[in-house]
Amino acid sequence: MLKVLITGTSQGIGKATAECFLNKGMYVIGVDTQPASIQHKNYLHYNEDIAQIPELGLKYNLTDLSYVVHNAGIQLGENVVKTNLLDTMKLDAYIRQLNPQLKAITFNTSISGVYGDEFPEYVASKAGLNGYVKYVAKQVMPNCIANAVCFGGVLTELNKPVMQDKDLWEKI
Repeated sequence: MLKVLITGTSQGIGKATAECFLNKGMYVIGVDTQPASIQHKNYLHYNEDIAQIPELGLKYNLTDLSYVVHNAGIQLGENVVKTNLLDTMKLDAYIRQLNPQLKAITFNTSISGVYGDEFPEYVASKAGLNGYVKYVAKQVMPNCIANAVCFGGVLTELNKPVMQDKDLWEKI
C-alpha cells in the first residue's frame, strides 16, 4: 500500500486531499495542529506542532513514504511566516533525509505568492515557498518530482477573511 503524508488535514484543501488519497486506497498520515474531522480506518492523525519534528519520526515510520503533500498554512497572525514557510521547510528537509526514495513532493504555495494580492505576511510566506520548491526540485531530480500547486480563491474556512473583502476576493 502506498503511503502519503499530508499536512493541514483538519479542514479545507488538506482534508479534501487526504480524502482523495484515502478513496484511492492509500495509507494517509495526516499532520495538523487541530483535530481531524476525517473518519477512516486507514487514517492516522495526531495533534502536534510540526515544529516538534523528531516526535513525528518516532510516532510513524516515515522511511517508506511514497508521497508528501505540504499543505498546512494560515493567513493571519504573528506565526504566518513560521507556519507557512519555516515549519514546512524544516519538515520537508527532515522527511527527505529519512526517505531519499520519495516519488513526489507537492507544495501548496498559493497564487497569492505569485501575484501578491493578499495579506503581506501570507504573500511573503507563499512567495518564499515558491522559491523553496525550486530549490527542492533541483535537489531531488531525477528520482523524485517536486512541484508547487498555486490555487486561487478556494471556498474554505481559511479563506473567510479574504471572501469578506469583495475587492480582494475579486483580485484573487
